[in-house]
Amino acid sequence: MVVWCERCDRSYRTSHALNQHVRDSPNHHECPECDFDCATWDDLLDHCRDEGCRTVCQGCNDGSGSHWEFQCDEYWDHVEDFNVCTQCERHFTSSSHLHQHRLSHRKPTYECYQCTRTFKTYGGMIIHLERRTCSNIDYTDLNKLAAECYKWNYFMDERYRDELLNEGDTVYDVAPLEKEVFLTKAWFAMYWDKNGGPPEEKYKKPNTLTEKEIS
Repeated sequence: MVVWCERCDRSYRTSHALNQHVRDSPNHHECPECDFDCATWDDLLDHCRDEGCRTVCQGCNDGSGSHWEFQCDEYWDHVEDFNVCTQCERHFTSSSHLHQHRLSHRKPTYECYQCTRTFKTYGGMIIHLERRTCSNIDYTDLNKLAAECYKWNYFMDERYRDELLNEGDTVYDVAPLEKEVFLTKAWFAMYWDKNGGPPEEKYKKPNTLTEKEIS
């Protein structure tokens, strides 16, 4: 009985011969999970993504991509070994580069304490405050906000805290970490963006300043 491959417009004497052709031909790319026959390799990867039958990593094979048994241990070992972003399937040279890249996928969920702008990282919001791009706060207000944190002693010398809480005239700007003075954007940006996690897990959100306190 003659069988036909419509895609390649060729006939075969037996089903076995046709199946051998499908396995070997560059015009056929079968899904190992559901036997769906794709015309191209890229079509197969798209099929795996759309159906969720296999886990795809586009960064493999110099960008040609690969597919794995869905969420298998080997895939997650690969993710760790090659610093893979599981959202866009890219490989990175180091875990720190991957961490920085992941920030691009974040939604801006950190709302400024004094205005309606939102940011992707807590450190980014602090930098917004300290650079005075927020018109509703000044350095004195920012120092007071930091002094109200319940773990203020992690980054502030106790000799300065009372003055900051009372909105003293002295402004403490960014300083080297080894000095015992109050640190603002440099410390916040470094600590939160390096260690991750929502700030409320480690800090109590300061009370919102009233219009009287701002003026």
